[in-house]
Order: sequence, then C-alpha cells, then structure tokens
Amino acid sequence: MNRFIFFLYLTRETQMSYGRLIVIEGLDGVGKSTLIRNVSSELENSVVVTLPRCNDQIAKDLGQAAYAERDNCLYGLMLMTSKLIAIKKDIIPLLEKGKTVIVDRWLNSTLVYGCIRQPDLMLPMAEFVSNYPEYEHPEMVIHLNASKDQRVNRLASRDTTLDPDELHSIANHDQYSELYDGSFILLGQESILKTVTATDNPKHDSRLVLNLIGDK
Repeated sequence: MNRFIFFLYLTRETQMSYGRLIVIEGLDGVGKSTLIRNVSSELENSVVVTLPRCNDQIAKDLGQAAYAERDNCLYGLMLMTSKLIAIKKDIIPLLEKGKTVIVDRWLNSTLVYGCIRQPDLMLPMAEFVSNYPEYEHPEMVIHLNASKDQRVNRLASRDTTLDPDELHSIANHDQYSELYDGSFILLGQESILKTVTATDNPKHDSRLVLNLIGDK
C-alpha cells in the first residue's frame, strides 16, 4: 500500500511539474502580438515562442522553391514539418522545465495560409500532423477573432509594408475565417478552443484571456 501511495505521489508531482502550452491563433491584424505581450507579462514563469516558418536553410530553400513552382502540397509539408520539429526541439524542453509556454500561432495558421489556394489539402495536412509521433497537443487554443475593418485599421497603423500573405488575407477575409474554423476541427481542438472577439480595448481583451487561462 505504501508503495502504491508513493507511486501516486510521484505521478502527481510529475504532472504538476510539467508546464502549460497555451496557443494564441488568429489572422494577421487581429491583435495577437499586443494580447500576447499583455498576457505574458501577467503570467509567472511564462515564455513566448513563435514557431519558425522553416527551421534551417535547406528547408527554407526547398520551401521557397516549392512556393515558386506553385507546388502547394510540398510547400505546406515543408512549413508543417519545420514547425513540428521546432515544437519538439524548442517547446517541449520548456514544458519539461515547468514553463507556461505561450505560442504566437500554432499549426492552424500553417493549414490556413498554406492551403488557402487549395483547401482540399487541409485534410491530408491535418492527418500528417496527427500521425506525427511526438506532436504536443496544446492545453488551450485561444482564437482571437476580429472583423475585416478592425484588421485593416490595425495593419494600417503599423510602420511596415504589408506582405503578400497579409494583403491576400484581407482581400479574402471571409474565406480565411472559414478555413480557420475548419482547422480547429481538423486538428481535434474543439474541446480546448476558446474564441475571443477582439474589442478596441486591448486591456479588456487581455483580462478576458487571463481569466480563461486561470479558469482551466
């Protein structure tokens, strides 16, 4: 009996020491960066991670070549593989140290932006993720949603020039939003998904997200 109790104690301690994986998802210009900055400043032992598009020069070259040739399938696979490798290499070690990891975009954005011109690729891409042996499921996915007008105003306030993906996502706002909704289903995230509608008060939005994280 004592050994059994000791085993339960060790199991509980191990579970408690493992960190939390919180994902903030959403289209360009919805306010993710501001939200993440505000939320991370309030959470103890937290770290912000942004998954790379490509994790090494070879993958980057292959991805650019696939994009140039309009090989959407190969391009999407390159992006997805790079992010899965980054999750294993960069995020899991932080979780093992007990960190609360806040990720600026997950694999949903890769599905949406990588498959926007060929949506029928989303299902095989999602299956590729589900079959990846060391995929780490988030504890919570927060989808920050905003209207097209809100996004346009926020993107216009930046000092940088909009890139082609940002311009395309604005011009096709409804289609991108629809694909985002589908990505949560394809990646099996319905039970951990929290949708937050952005307001013009970032502090209010941050407090709402902090309450969601705290209620988990």
